[in-house]
Amino acid sequence: MVSCSVFITKGRRVLLAKENKVDKFGLPGGKLEFGETLRECAIRECREEIGAEVEIENLVMISQKPESHEGNNIVRFIYEARIVGESEQREMNYQYFNKAELEKIASDDLVRGADVVALARDFFDDKLVEYREPVVFKYH
Repeated sequence: MVSCSVFITKGRRVLLAKENKVDKFGLPGGKLEFGETLRECAIRECREEIGAEVEIENLVMISQKPESHEGNNIVRFIYEARIVGESEQREMNYQYFNKAELEKIASDDLVRGADVVALARDFFDDKLVEYREPVVFKYH
């Protein structure tokens, strides 16, 4: 399964959405739909989950979870993005965390995904890298 997520920051804080079904915080994102590009998926999921219109900047991580808690093999593309508009319609609440707050919720096992924690730590340590995106070929 392929999924896409967005990594949004404000100053030196990281946005995480509260996933009520698992009672943890994670990045806004979800499954890639048929006919959708990775960027389109990330934008759609952000709109649905946190009610935000985003502008995608860079691909900052590609992670794989060969055995997810749902029994899937997941490859996740995580894009750095910035919010350019918001609405009140959203599935999840979100908040911004500074480094100490993120470390606290990570140590309390309240962050969904080791890749999320690793990416946030890279951000706080000024070590984010840009990955080359897959080339998109649309079938006509």
